[in-house]
Amino acid sequence: MHHRLYTIAGFARYPSLDVPDRRFLSSGYYQLGIVAARADLRALKAACADLFARAYGHPGSDLSFPIRAEPAGREFVQARTRERPNILIPRERRAIGILRGDTVRVSGTLHPYQMDSRCGVRFLLEAVEFLAADTARAA
Repeated sequence: MHHRLYTIAGFARYPSLDVPDRRFLSSGYYQLGIVAARADLRALKAACADLFARAYGHPGSDLSFPIRAEPAGREFVQARTRERPNILIPRERRAIGILRGDTVRVSGTLHPYQMDSRCGVRFLLEAVEFLAADTARAA
C-alpha cells in the first residue's frame, strides 16, 4: 500500500485530542483541523494527487482531499485517527491541552483510498506538537 509521512504547521481548529469526537461515529475519532499557509495547502494537495496517482495508476476524478473549508471560506487540513495521537506538549501546559487557535505542528500519514465511486486521500493523525499558545486568547 502506498502511503506517505507528512508534516504541516498552523493554527489548531476543532481540536478533539483528549476525548474522541463521537458525532459521526460511535467509536469516535481523535481529530484536529490545521489552518495553514496557502502555499502549504497547495503543496499538500499536490502531494495527495501524486500519491493517489502512484497508488492506483491514474489521476482519479473528483478526488477528496483532507482539506475542508470553514463557513468564512478559509481552508484547513482535517487530520484524524481512531487511536489517540502522541501529543508533545510542555509539562506546564499539559493540564490545559491544545486549544483552538494554538500554533501546532502535526505529523501523520497520507493514505489513498478508492471505494466504489469515492476516492481520495486521508490524513491519518499520528502526532501533534504544541508550538505556541494563541496570544489573542491569552491576552
